[in-house]
Amino acid sequence: MPSAPSSARPRAAYARAILWFTLGNAALLLADGYGYLVAQPPRTVTGWLFAPAALAAQLAGGALALGLYLDRKIYALFRYHVNGLVLGLVTTRAGWESMQIGDAEVALAVALAVGLLAAELLAYRLLLRRFLAAPRVVAERTGPVLLRRLLELGHRIRVLSSTPLEYAEFRRTVFVDVPDAIRDRVPGSVVERDRALADDVASFATDADDARPFFAFLFLDSTHAPYDFPPQFLRYEPSAGPFLYREVAPERRVEFFNRYRNAVSYDDHLVGDVLRRLEAGGRLDDTVILVTGDHGEECYEHGHWGHNAAFTPEQIRVPLVLHVPGLAPAAHDALTGHQDLAATFLEMLGVENPPADYSQGRSLLGPTADLFQVSCGWNQCALVDGAGLVVFGTEPYNARGLDVLDPDYREVADPARALRERSLALRSLMAEMSAFLR
Repeated sequence: MPSAPSSARPRAAYARAILWFTLGNAALLLADGYGYLVAQPPRTVTGWLFAPAALAAQLAGGALALGLYLDRKIYALFRYHVNGLVLGLVTTRAGWESMQIGDAEVALAVALAVGLLAAELLAYRLLLRRFLAAPRVVAERTGPVLLRRLLELGHRIRVLSSTPLEYAEFRRTVFVDVPDAIRDRVPGSVVERDRALADDVASFATDADDARPFFAFLFLDSTHAPYDFPPQFLRYEPSAGPFLYREVAPERRVEFFNRYRNAVSYDDHLVGDVLRRLEAGGRLDDTVILVTGDHGEECYEHGHWGHNAAFTPEQIRVPLVLHVPGLAPAAHDALTGHQDLAATFLEMLGVENPPADYSQGRSLLGPTADLFQVSCGWNQCALVDGAGLVVFGTEPYNARGLDVLDPDYREVADPARALRERSLALRSLMAEMSAFLR
């Protein structure tokens, strides 16, 4: 059989490459969006048609990888996905000449690559964002019961954050009912922003010209990496200087941990200033005050640094100090979590129906103890109780089973037994995770 003309071979190779490239981009686009479907099923016909297509795309992704591996020539060219196309075809002439692809074909490939990327962006904005990526919690634009109750009772409200609240959609969820109360675009460094917002909340709380009750939320950022603080708060040494994330390493654990402690000292000082001004203004004895953190911070105690890397004790345990006028000081030894705070405040605000009607927490002022708590990251959650943790994925791509760990974050010897002993907690957790979905 006669061979194909030599001029046809480059076109055939190029056609296969473009085919793999197109299919790969489509598969990755669909598979990336599929994870949202499990917990956030779309309501429209178009959205539901997207679900089987995304599932098929996950299977196609495996076939794509196999095909690229078998076709070594195309695999070599496209092993870095989009970057491989740009780097291999555009930046090195020898690269495309070795593939027997001419200049015109290079120009066409670049044009197609740009077009495909534009199509992906358009699909993300018009399809994923509309049907999948915007969770129903965001789409509902319904604020929490706590803030609605405060508004009903006539509280003036102030929300102060040293970092923008668009991240994680807080403006469109937690604080959607009070947009005019938010101040989260403060100029200056982290140190300057924290100082300015601490002054702001103290002035707001002690405003003698407004006798209405108030609610204020203050989020400080110095205790988040890279742990900035003023020079006069250098109390723990040796302390690392300003750093880039790539510079963090286990052998420098002590100096990074001390830098974190210095940043904590600075924010602790700011909180103390706020309390002193409340006391001087005569408001300390009639104000409920909560001081806590959104997460802990690990410094290689269990092999990780920072937070959201694992559910180690250092990352999920935080201090919680609650001052309630008229309530005697006491230690709360039972298991607690952030979910309990809304129920606690709403009880103080006169809400009498059970917390399960509006929350997954319980009042910290009551006698009931939590059976377990839940801690979540971006794509994993953990059931946490006195015996340890059960870690599980929340997306299809990381649904690889359950990790059963002891309180020190080590694998237990008999995970099957540990799961059987938690059967009630696991059933309760499954019910809770869908309790407020519609």
